[in-house]
Amino acid sequence: MDLTPLCRGIPDTYACGRVVERYQISRAPHFASRNGDTLTVRLGRSRVKSFVDEDSEHENGVSYTYREFIPEIEHHLVHAHLYEGMGYLLVSHRTGDMVRIQAPPIFSPDGNRFATASEDLESRYNPNEIQIWRVGENAIVLEWSLAPAGDPVVIAPGAWGPKNLRWISPTEIRVQKVTFDPDTFTRTEGEDVVIRLVRGRWRVMLREEGSAGRSLTLVTSLSTPSRPDCNPWA
Repeated sequence: MDLTPLCRGIPDTYACGRVVERYQISRAPHFASRNGDTLTVRLGRSRVKSFVDEDSEHENGVSYTYREFIPEIEHHLVHAHLYEGMGYLLVSHRTGDMVRIQAPPIFSPDGNRFATASEDLESRYNPNEIQIWRVGENAIVLEWSLAPAGDPVVIAPGAWGPKNLRWISPTEIRVQKVTFDPDTFTRTEGEDVVIRLVRGRWRVMLREEGSAGRSLTLVTSLSTPSRPDCNPWA
């Protein structure tokens, strides 16, 4: 469900989160409720999971808002708002187990995987990374990740961020390539980067010009996933 229209004109992510939460609780009060600083998520077998907001003005503070229930995997999505940056929690409706992810999940056509794309080339409060997760019967497992900006503090030449992630098939993802010039503070949106499952491994394919036209070329050297130190949820 696209929740973006609910936050049109609301620049603050926490204020947006509370708007989304009120909307979702009004639609499905059997899934979540709020009492002051405490968000309660209702699980199966009459169990609950509580999230208590901490001082959001403190560097270690975190506040929570309820995002949605995801029926494909029977998990609740909770949005965590940090002093600098943010993250998300997938909470199993069946067991209460939690998995930290970087952005709302986008599911493959067959439902066996989901991917997340977090783009932050400017503030560097959030990870600049693509992650692909495999949905198992009893666990959600991180299968592959790529941090195309490299170092979490200094933007390296050729660094880019992922935007507009979408699945083309169960074995192919495309993301739009975004670059940022820190000298001019200019963002440039480029062409798509193709990520494809090749012989059991996820690979980045870049388009190259040749005598026969444009083709996809396998990238054999990938940057190591990085995490901003200021965001412990990354």
